[in-house]
Amino acid sequence: MLDNIGSGTRLGGFGLMCFILGIGVSCIQTTSGLIINDVASEGDVGQYFSAHFSLTHLWWLFTYLAAGLSASWFGMTAAYWVMLVIAGVRALFYVSSLRHHRSIV
Repeated sequence: MLDNIGSGTRLGGFGLMCFILGIGVSCIQTTSGLIINDVASEGDVGQYFSAHFSLTHLWWLFTYLAAGLSASWFGMTAAYWVMLVIAGVRALFYVSSLRHHRSIV
């Protein structure tokens, strides 16, 4: 596995992609942290952050498992499609929850 790392891989592009994704994840985590601080009372901040940590890591577990297994079983192209479908379904749930929230408020 490690002996094939140079064949067909462009480490500079991979490094750039990791850097850009890291910026995106940092922006998301910073924003969610600010929202938690705004919403939670001072005594509940720890519980909110614990719940946030648990839920985000649960979904990281599912998506890493789905990415790894789909790449292992079906190849990298299929793994990208699996991740695209997961992201698309999540986006649809997000839009649906926004519509539901706006209809309540």
